[in-house]
Amino acid sequence: MKEPVLSHPNSTISEIIGLLRARNSYEVFIEERKRVGVITTRDLLSVRNINTRKSSSIIKHLPRITPVTTLGTAVKLMAEYRLRSFPIVQDDKVIGQVNAASVMERVAKSIQASKLKAQSLMTKDPVTISRDTLATTARRLMQRRRIDHLPVLEDRKVYGILTSSHLVNALLPSSSVKAGGRWGSRRGGALGAESVRRFDYPSDRLLNRHTVKSAIDHPLSRIVNDIINSDSTYSLVIVAGELRGIIAFRDIIKLVADAEEIEDIRVNIIGLPDDPLEAELSKRKFQEVVRKVNRVFPNLQEAVAIIKTKDTGGRRRYEVKIKLVTPRRIRSYTGSGWDLPSVYDRLSDRLKRLVSSKPSRKRGSIRRRRI
Repeated sequence: MKEPVLSHPNSTISEIIGLLRARNSYEVFIEERKRVGVITTRDLLSVRNINTRKSSSIIKHLPRITPVTTLGTAVKLMAEYRLRSFPIVQDDKVIGQVNAASVMERVAKSIQASKLKAQSLMTKDPVTISRDTLATTARRLMQRRRIDHLPVLEDRKVYGILTSSHLVNALLPSSSVKAGGRWGSRRGGALGAESVRRFDYPSDRLLNRHTVKSAIDHPLSRIVNDIINSDSTYSLVIVAGELRGIIAFRDIIKLVADAEEIEDIRVNIIGLPDDPLEAELSKRKFQEVVRKVNRVFPNLQEAVAIIKTKDTGGRRRYEVKIKLVTPRRIRSYTGSGWDLPSVYDRLSDRLKRLVSSKPSRKRGSIRRRRI
């Protein structure tokens, strides 16, 4: 549990921005009528009148967690609400917060963190902009795509990065920030804010040239340590000098949350490839399939994947059989192809059929589908 960042319902948006900048935080929590709300940096991108608009007008209320709530539950809520921290409440008061950085530090020390590679974590082909993209265009992109990081490219190479914090911080002059007190000063942390600055200038004026980078085969433990040591919130995955993906807080937190989701389901994989990277990626892909099925059938009890490998003319062809067990029936699916992750992807894409499939008349019957 860490110290929370708090503000008052009557604080103006300019005061909220000043507090976030002074505390180097992504979100602020607000106690309001025995409820707890949150305002994130990305929420502030859509606000126009920052000097008169009250924080109460954009608050999103959150479910409560207490000091005895499990860390797994807290992490799942962080992932669901797309937050980097979550308030801990006792007697209608926010007494602390659990944050993504602390969770990531624990993740980095786990055995699996040394095995899981950037390739299986990253968000592929992230949204990018160029140096001359207007800041107002970047702001709209972040709002529409619900993202906080925009890599900036020049001649297909990474030139820098623009974040939602860069845009929001640009709304206030540096002289307006003052920290202190329970709410970063009773008025929220901003003093005599200037008129709102427009974003009708190139993003080049706001971006950060220094970026955190990873190779595609870097382990999660190294990626997390690089992010934390650089006081950052992301890592860009570079291959042959070009951007291939991005790993943000949410990607890592979601990994932990997803693991919690299926902890009560027996998941077995038979016939994993000998290559450690391919095996780890196969596990992750199958877990994604199980999670999707579990959302449709919450009573899923067991999931089994049987992988068969055939060498054909120097190439390997894979056949995957998946068995999904619920109290009422057993479902069986098969897929094949030359690339194991792609086989899982095709199986995953077809899961929507499960929603509309009619139950068998015989309990425990096996229904097979070829994909």
